[in-house]
Amino acid sequence: IPKGWEMKKINDLFIERNGLCIEHIPSGIDTLSIILDSSDHNDEALDRVVEGIKEVCNPDTIDIDRNLALIAIVGHGMNRRKGTATKVCNSLASSDVNIRMIDQGSSELNIIVGVENKDYETSKQQYQRLEEIAEISSYKLQAMDGLMQSYFALSQFDSAIICANKLLSLDKLDEAVRERANYTLAKSLLANQNTGQAIEEFKRLTKAKNPEYAAEAQYTLAELNFMAGKIDEAEKIIHQINANPSSEYYLAKAFILWADIFKSKGNTLQAKQTLQSIIDNYEGDEELIETARQKLISLTMQQEKTQQEKQEKRQEQQEAVDEIIIVDEPR
Repeated sequence: IPKGWEMKKINDLFIERNGLCIEHIPSGIDTLSIILDSSDHNDEALDRVVEGIKEVCNPDTIDIDRNLALIAIVGHGMNRRKGTATKVCNSLASSDVNIRMIDQGSSELNIIVGVENKDYETSKQQYQRLEEIAEISSYKLQAMDGLMQSYFALSQFDSAIICANKLLSLDKLDEAVRERANYTLAKSLLANQNTGQAIEEFKRLTKAKNPEYAAEAQYTLAELNFMAGKIDEAEKIIHQINANPSSEYYLAKAFILWADIFKSKGNTLQAKQTLQSIIDNYEGDEELIETARQKLISLTMQQEKTQQEKQEKRQEQQEAVDEIIIVDEPR
Protein backbone atom coordinates (compact mmCIF):
# COMPACT_ATOMS: atom_id res chain seq x y z
CA ILE A 1 0.00 0.00 0.00
CA PRO A 2 1.72 3.23 -1.08
CA LYS A 3 2.38 6.12 1.25
CA GLY A 4 -0.45 8.60 1.30
CA TRP A 5 -3.19 6.05 0.61
CA GLU A 6 -5.08 7.21 3.68
CA MET A 7 -8.75 7.25 4.63
CA LYS A 8 -9.29 10.65 3.03
CA LYS A 9 -8.46 9.27 -0.41
CA ILE A 10 -10.58 6.17 0.20
CA ASN A 11 -13.55 8.33 1.20
CA ASP A 12 -13.04 10.56 -1.82
CA LEU A 13 -12.89 7.64 -4.28
CA PHE A 14 -15.72 5.55 -2.86
CA ILE A 15 -18.08 8.01 -1.21
CA GLU A 16 -17.57 11.46 -2.77
CA ARG A 17 -17.02 10.40 -6.39
CA ASN A 18 -19.26 7.34 -6.64
CA GLY A 19 -21.67 7.54 -3.71
CA LEU A 20 -20.74 4.12 -2.31
CA CYS A 21 -21.08 3.24 1.36
CA ILE A 22 -18.15 1.36 2.92
CA GLU A 23 -19.25 -1.38 5.34
CA HIS A 24 -15.85 -2.49 6.67
CA ILE A 25 -12.12 -2.04 5.98
CA PRO A 26 -10.00 -4.97 7.25
CA SER A 27 -6.32 -4.59 6.38
CA GLY A 28 -2.98 -6.36 6.69
CA ILE A 29 0.68 -5.41 6.39
CA ASP A 30 0.62 -5.15 2.62
CA THR A 31 -3.07 -5.49 1.76
CA LEU A 32 -6.21 -3.43 2.08
CA SER A 33 -9.71 -4.90 1.82
CA ILE A 34 -12.81 -2.79 1.37
CA ILE A 35 -16.23 -4.35 1.86
CA LEU A 36 -19.30 -2.80 0.20
CA ASP A 37 -23.01 -3.51 0.43
CA SER A 38 -23.93 -5.22 -2.86
CA SER A 39 -27.30 -3.45 -2.92
CA ASP A 40 -25.55 -0.06 -2.73
CA HIS A 41 -23.71 -0.13 -6.06
CA ASN A 42 -23.84 -1.27 -9.66
CA ASP A 43 -21.18 -2.67 -11.97
CA GLU A 44 -20.55 0.71 -13.60
CA ALA A 45 -19.73 2.35 -10.25
CA LEU A 46 -17.53 -0.60 -9.26
CA ASP A 47 -15.62 -0.34 -12.55
CA ARG A 48 -14.99 3.36 -11.92
CA VAL A 49 -13.69 2.60 -8.43
CA VAL A 50 -11.34 -0.11 -9.73
CA GLU A 51 -9.93 2.29 -12.33
CA GLY A 52 -9.52 4.94 -9.63
CA ILE A 53 -7.60 2.51 -7.39
CA LYS A 54 -5.30 1.61 -10.29
CA GLU A 55 -4.64 5.28 -10.97
CA VAL A 56 -3.97 6.33 -7.38
CA CYS A 57 -2.51 3.18 -5.87
CA ASN A 58 -1.06 1.14 -8.75
CA PRO A 59 -1.48 -2.16 -6.83
CA ASP A 60 0.04 -5.48 -7.84
CA THR A 61 -3.41 -7.06 -8.05
CA ILE A 62 -7.06 -6.21 -7.45
CA ASP A 63 -9.38 -9.09 -6.58
CA ILE A 64 -13.15 -8.75 -6.37
CA ASP A 65 -15.07 -11.31 -4.31
CA ARG A 66 -18.86 -11.25 -4.43
CA ASN A 67 -21.61 -12.67 -2.22
CA LEU A 68 -19.91 -12.36 1.16
CA ALA A 69 -21.78 -11.89 4.43
CA LEU A 70 -20.39 -10.36 7.63
CA ILE A 71 -21.10 -11.89 11.02
CA ALA A 72 -20.18 -9.82 14.08
CA ILE A 73 -19.48 -11.56 17.41
CA VAL A 74 -19.76 -8.94 20.12
CA GLY A 75 -19.03 -8.90 23.84
CA HIS A 76 -17.12 -7.09 26.53
CA GLY A 77 -13.88 -8.60 27.80
CA MET A 78 -13.30 -10.91 24.84
CA ASN A 79 -9.62 -9.99 24.84
CA ARG A 80 -9.29 -11.61 28.29
CA ARG A 81 -11.04 -14.83 27.31
CA LYS A 82 -8.81 -17.48 25.83
CA GLY A 83 -9.98 -19.33 22.77
CA THR A 84 -12.80 -16.97 21.74
CA ALA A 85 -11.72 -16.91 18.09
CA THR A 86 -11.32 -20.70 18.15
CA LYS A 87 -14.84 -21.15 19.48
CA VAL A 88 -16.20 -18.88 16.76
CA CYS A 89 -14.37 -20.79 14.03
CA ASN A 90 -15.42 -24.18 15.43
CA SER A 91 -19.04 -23.06 15.70
CA LEU A 92 -19.10 -21.95 12.07
CA ALA A 93 -17.28 -25.08 10.92
CA SER A 94 -19.80 -27.29 12.70
CA SER A 95 -22.52 -25.48 10.74
CA ASP A 96 -20.60 -26.18 7.51
CA VAL A 97 -19.87 -22.47 6.98
CA ASN A 98 -16.60 -21.60 5.24
CA ILE A 99 -14.73 -18.57 6.62
CA ARG A 100 -13.38 -16.21 3.95
CA MET A 101 -12.19 -13.41 6.25
CA ILE A 102 -11.68 -12.80 9.96
CA ASP A 103 -10.88 -9.50 11.67
CA GLN A 104 -10.77 -8.39 15.31
CA GLY A 105 -11.48 -4.77 16.05
CA SER A 106 -8.89 -2.68 17.85
CA SER A 107 -11.33 -2.18 20.73
CA GLU A 108 -11.35 -5.97 21.15
CA LEU A 109 -15.09 -5.81 21.68
CA ASN A 110 -15.90 -7.74 18.54
CA ILE A 111 -14.72 -10.26 16.00
CA ILE A 112 -16.01 -9.86 12.45
CA VAL A 113 -16.11 -12.92 10.22
CA GLY A 114 -16.72 -12.92 6.47
CA VAL A 115 -18.47 -16.01 5.06
CA GLU A 116 -19.92 -16.99 1.72
CA ASN A 117 -23.40 -15.56 1.45
CA LYS A 118 -25.10 -18.56 -0.11
CA ASP A 119 -26.45 -20.66 2.74
CA TYR A 120 -29.25 -18.33 3.80
CA GLU A 121 -30.86 -20.86 6.13
CA THR A 122 -27.65 -21.06 8.17
CA SER A 123 -27.31 -17.27 8.02
CA LYS A 124 -30.87 -16.91 9.30
CA GLN A 125 -30.14 -19.15 12.26
CA GLN A 126 -26.92 -17.27 13.07
CA TYR A 127 -28.69 -13.90 12.91
CA GLN A 128 -31.48 -15.21 15.14
CA ARG A 129 -28.86 -16.29 17.65
CA LEU A 130 -27.07 -12.93 17.42
CA GLU A 131 -30.33 -11.06 18.02
CA GLU A 132 -30.88 -13.11 21.18
CA ILE A 133 -27.42 -12.67 22.71
CA ALA A 134 -26.28 -9.24 21.49
CA GLU A 135 -25.94 -6.73 24.34
CA ILE A 136 -25.20 -3.66 22.21
CA SER A 137 -28.12 -2.06 20.35
CA SER A 138 -26.14 -1.50 17.16
CA TYR A 139 -25.43 -5.23 16.87
CA LYS A 140 -29.06 -6.11 17.60
CA LEU A 141 -29.85 -3.81 14.70
CA GLN A 142 -27.37 -5.65 12.48
CA ALA A 143 -28.99 -8.94 13.47
CA MET A 144 -32.47 -7.66 12.56
CA ASP A 145 -31.16 -6.34 9.25
CA GLY A 146 -29.40 -9.61 8.41
CA LEU A 147 -32.44 -11.62 9.47
CA MET A 148 -34.67 -9.56 7.19
CA GLN A 149 -32.34 -10.12 4.22
CA SER A 150 -32.10 -13.85 4.97
CA TYR A 151 -35.89 -14.23 5.08
CA PHE A 152 -36.17 -12.37 1.78
CA ALA A 153 -33.49 -14.51 0.11
CA LEU A 154 -35.32 -17.64 1.31
CA SER A 155 -38.59 -16.30 -0.16
CA GLN A 156 -40.11 -16.25 3.32
CA PHE A 157 -41.82 -12.99 2.51
CA ASP A 158 -44.23 -12.82 5.47
CA SER A 159 -41.30 -12.96 7.89
CA ALA A 160 -39.32 -10.48 5.77
CA ILE A 161 -42.26 -8.05 5.96
CA ILE A 162 -42.40 -8.38 9.77
CA CYS A 163 -38.64 -7.70 10.08
CA ALA A 164 -38.80 -4.75 7.68
CA ASN A 165 -41.69 -3.16 9.57
CA LYS A 166 -39.87 -3.73 12.85
CA LEU A 167 -36.82 -1.90 11.52
CA LEU A 168 -38.88 0.92 10.05
CA SER A 169 -40.63 1.45 13.38
CA LEU A 170 -37.33 2.47 15.03
CA ASP A 171 -36.83 6.20 15.60
CA LYS A 172 -33.09 6.34 15.01
CA LEU A 173 -32.21 4.28 11.97
CA ASP A 174 -29.32 4.67 9.56
CA GLU A 175 -30.58 5.93 6.21
CA ALA A 176 -29.02 3.04 4.26
CA VAL A 177 -30.71 0.49 6.55
CA ARG A 178 -34.03 2.35 6.32
CA GLU A 179 -33.91 2.33 2.53
CA ARG A 180 -32.96 -1.37 2.50
CA ALA A 181 -35.93 -2.10 4.76
CA ASN A 182 -38.23 -0.06 2.47
CA TYR A 183 -36.89 -1.97 -0.53
CA THR A 184 -37.35 -5.37 1.13
CA LEU A 185 -40.85 -4.43 2.26
CA ALA A 186 -41.88 -3.29 -1.24
CA LYS A 187 -40.45 -6.39 -2.95
CA SER A 188 -41.94 -8.75 -0.36
CA LEU A 189 -45.40 -7.19 -0.62
CA LEU A 190 -45.24 -7.52 -4.40
CA ALA A 191 -44.10 -11.15 -4.15
CA ASN A 192 -47.08 -11.80 -1.86
CA GLN A 193 -49.31 -10.26 -4.56
CA ASN A 194 -50.26 -7.38 -2.27
CA THR A 195 -49.90 -5.02 -5.20
CA GLY A 196 -51.71 -2.02 -3.71
CA GLN A 197 -49.45 -1.70 -0.66
CA ALA A 198 -46.39 -2.58 -2.76
CA ILE A 199 -47.11 0.33 -5.10
CA GLU A 200 -47.23 2.75 -2.17
CA GLU A 201 -43.86 1.47 -0.90
CA PHE A 202 -42.31 1.70 -4.37
CA LYS A 203 -43.54 5.30 -4.65
CA ARG A 204 -41.69 6.13 -1.43
CA LEU A 205 -38.63 4.32 -2.73
CA THR A 206 -38.41 6.49 -5.86
CA LYS A 207 -37.00 9.21 -3.59
CA ALA A 208 -34.29 6.97 -2.12
CA LYS A 209 -30.70 8.22 -2.13
CA ASN A 210 -29.58 4.77 -3.25
CA PRO A 211 -29.78 5.20 -7.05
CA GLU A 212 -30.40 1.49 -7.72
CA TYR A 213 -33.35 1.36 -5.33
CA ALA A 214 -34.84 4.52 -6.83
CA ALA A 215 -34.33 3.30 -10.40
CA GLU A 216 -35.82 -0.14 -9.75
CA ALA A 217 -38.79 1.44 -7.97
CA GLN A 218 -39.52 3.71 -10.94
CA TYR A 219 -39.22 0.86 -13.41
CA THR A 220 -41.42 -1.44 -11.31
CA LEU A 221 -44.14 1.23 -11.12
CA ALA A 222 -44.02 1.61 -14.91
CA GLU A 223 -44.24 -2.15 -15.37
CA LEU A 224 -47.15 -2.53 -12.93
CA ASN A 225 -49.07 0.24 -14.69
CA PHE A 226 -48.46 -1.41 -18.06
CA MET A 227 -49.64 -4.78 -16.75
CA ALA A 228 -52.78 -3.10 -15.36
CA GLY A 229 -53.54 -1.63 -18.78
CA LYS A 230 -52.62 1.92 -17.72
CA ILE A 231 -50.49 2.50 -20.80
CA ASP A 232 -50.33 6.29 -20.65
CA GLU A 233 -49.27 6.28 -16.98
CA ALA A 234 -46.60 3.67 -17.70
CA GLU A 235 -45.25 5.74 -20.60
CA LYS A 236 -45.24 8.88 -18.43
CA ILE A 237 -43.01 7.14 -15.87
CA ILE A 238 -40.69 5.90 -18.62
CA HIS A 239 -40.32 9.48 -19.87
CA GLN A 240 -39.26 10.46 -16.32
CA ILE A 241 -36.71 7.63 -16.20
CA ASN A 242 -35.33 8.64 -19.60
CA ALA A 243 -35.09 12.31 -18.61
CA ASN A 244 -33.10 11.63 -15.45
CA PRO A 245 -31.59 8.11 -15.50
CA SER A 246 -29.82 6.90 -12.36
CA SER A 247 -29.11 3.36 -13.58
CA GLU A 248 -28.10 2.20 -17.05
CA TYR A 249 -29.55 -1.23 -16.29
CA TYR A 250 -33.05 0.01 -15.42
CA LEU A 251 -32.93 2.55 -18.25
CA ALA A 252 -32.38 -0.36 -20.66
CA LYS A 253 -35.23 -2.32 -19.03
CA ALA A 254 -37.45 0.75 -19.32
CA PHE A 255 -36.66 0.96 -23.04
CA ILE A 256 -37.62 -2.69 -23.50
CA LEU A 257 -40.90 -1.96 -21.71
CA TRP A 258 -41.32 1.12 -23.91
CA ALA A 259 -41.02 -1.11 -26.98
CA ASP A 260 -43.84 -3.27 -25.58
CA ILE A 261 -45.93 -0.12 -25.17
CA PHE A 262 -45.29 0.92 -28.78
CA LYS A 263 -46.23 -2.59 -29.89
CA SER A 264 -49.49 -2.45 -27.91
CA LYS A 265 -50.31 0.82 -29.70
CA GLY A 266 -49.64 -0.75 -33.08
CA ASN A 267 -46.48 1.32 -33.67
CA THR A 268 -44.24 -1.56 -34.73
CA LEU A 269 -41.65 0.68 -36.40
CA GLN A 270 -41.04 2.70 -33.21
CA ALA A 271 -40.94 -0.50 -31.15
CA LYS A 272 -38.26 -1.96 -33.45
CA GLN A 273 -36.20 1.23 -33.37
CA THR A 274 -36.35 1.32 -29.57
CA LEU A 275 -35.14 -2.27 -29.28
CA GLN A 276 -32.40 -1.64 -31.85
CA SER A 277 -31.14 1.32 -29.82
CA ILE A 278 -30.60 -0.99 -26.85
CA ILE A 279 -28.75 -3.55 -28.96
CA ASP A 280 -26.54 -0.83 -30.50
CA ASN A 281 -25.82 1.34 -27.46
CA TYR A 282 -26.27 -0.58 -24.20
CA GLU A 283 -23.05 -2.23 -22.96
CA GLY A 284 -24.24 -3.77 -19.72
CA ASP A 285 -26.14 -6.94 -18.86
CA GLU A 286 -25.94 -9.47 -21.72
CA GLU A 287 -29.31 -10.99 -20.80
CA LEU A 288 -31.02 -7.64 -21.36
CA ILE A 289 -29.36 -7.27 -24.75
CA GLU A 290 -30.47 -10.80 -25.67
CA THR A 291 -34.02 -10.02 -24.51
CA ALA A 292 -34.07 -6.96 -26.76
CA ARG A 293 -32.65 -9.00 -29.63
CA GLN A 294 -35.27 -11.76 -29.27
CA LYS A 295 -38.11 -9.24 -29.05
CA LEU A 296 -36.80 -7.52 -32.17
CA ILE A 297 -36.65 -10.83 -34.05
CA SER A 298 -40.18 -11.66 -32.93
CA LEU A 299 -41.48 -8.26 -34.06
CA THR A 300 -39.72 -8.55 -37.42
CA MET A 301 -41.12 -12.03 -38.02
CA GLN A 302 -44.60 -10.89 -37.01
CA GLN A 303 -44.33 -7.86 -39.29
CA GLU A 304 -43.17 -10.01 -42.22
CA LYS A 305 -46.02 -12.46 -41.60
CA THR A 306 -48.55 -9.63 -41.54
CA GLN A 307 -47.13 -8.18 -44.75
CA GLN A 308 -47.23 -11.61 -46.40
CA GLU A 309 -50.86 -12.09 -45.36
CA LYS A 310 -51.77 -8.66 -46.75
CA GLN A 311 -49.98 -9.43 -50.00
CA GLU A 312 -51.77 -12.76 -50.35
CA LYS A 313 -55.13 -11.08 -49.64
CA ARG A 314 -54.46 -8.41 -52.27
CA GLN A 315 -53.48 -11.13 -54.74
CA GLU A 316 -56.72 -13.02 -54.06
CA GLN A 317 -58.75 -9.85 -54.54
CA GLN A 318 -56.96 -9.11 -57.81
CA GLU A 319 -57.56 -12.61 -59.08
CA ALA A 320 -61.26 -12.33 -58.18
CA VAL A 321 -61.54 -9.11 -60.21
CA ASP A 322 -59.70 -10.57 -63.23
CA GLU A 323 -61.67 -13.81 -63.24
CA ILE A 324 -64.45 -14.01 -65.79
CA ILE A 325 -67.41 -16.05 -64.70
CA ILE A 326 -69.74 -17.25 -67.54
CA VAL A 327 -73.17 -18.41 -66.58
CA ASP A 328 -75.20 -20.35 -69.21
CA GLU A 329 -78.70 -18.98 -69.51
CA PRO A 330 -81.49 -21.55 -69.99
CA ARG A 331 -82.84 -21.84 -73.55
